[in-house]
Amino acid sequence: MSAEKPRWRGLIAAWLAAWIVAGAVAGAGALAVIEGGLFDATASTPHYPLVGWAAHAAFISSVKARAGDIAAPGHFSAAEVTAGFHDYQADCALCHGGPAVSRTPWVQGMTPTPPFLIDAARSWTPSQLYWIVGQGIKMTAMPAWRAVLTRGQVWNLVAFLEALPYLSGEDYARLKAADAAAGACVSNRGRPTLRIQGLGARRQHAIVTHSYRRGPEPALTPSRI
Repeated sequence: MSAEKPRWRGLIAAWLAAWIVAGAVAGAGALAVIEGGLFDATASTPHYPLVGWAAHAAFISSVKARAGDIAAPGHFSAAEVTAGFHDYQADCALCHGGPAVSRTPWVQGMTPTPPFLIDAARSWTPSQLYWIVGQGIKMTAMPAWRAVLTRGQVWNLVAFLEALPYLSGEDYARLKAADAAAGACVSNRGRPTLRIQGLGARRQHAIVTHSYRRGPEPALTPSRI
């Protein structure tokens, strides 16, 4: 029995030594990548598939873990959807586009490329959208809009994102035209919110009524934002 103890102690010591050596090798490799300039930090070169997958999976898990305690409004009004549209058109449309509206060409030079948000509300809950819009996303060009917007203004953007899947290209064009005619083609920070202009009463009612989900939390997939 006494001979068994030294044997097990030797195995444990060898196992610990192997882990120490492996850690030292990994640390040296990481240092070589960082100090040797081996990591390609250019935006013109996409991430390796494994790196891209790991970063996006970590992002999804992070949002789910942090947005769970955020209480979303029970419903969104036409005024909130319209207010969100004003800020979206001013600050978001260049990168994310809209129904029948392409993104600006220079987004192709960004890594990762900003996604279209037409169906974002079908992949994220309102609370998760509020967290993403308000807090931003590291290692992307997505800013934390809470730095310049109030909580209410961020919720207005969420209200518009919730309505976005129900807007056709014609609806979006009418909203833009009415917005321009009203002289509100800029961010509505500090401005009074307007009614949804350019849409008939029946179309407006359909969008506002059906744009807020009350069903179960949707599945999140890496193909989404």
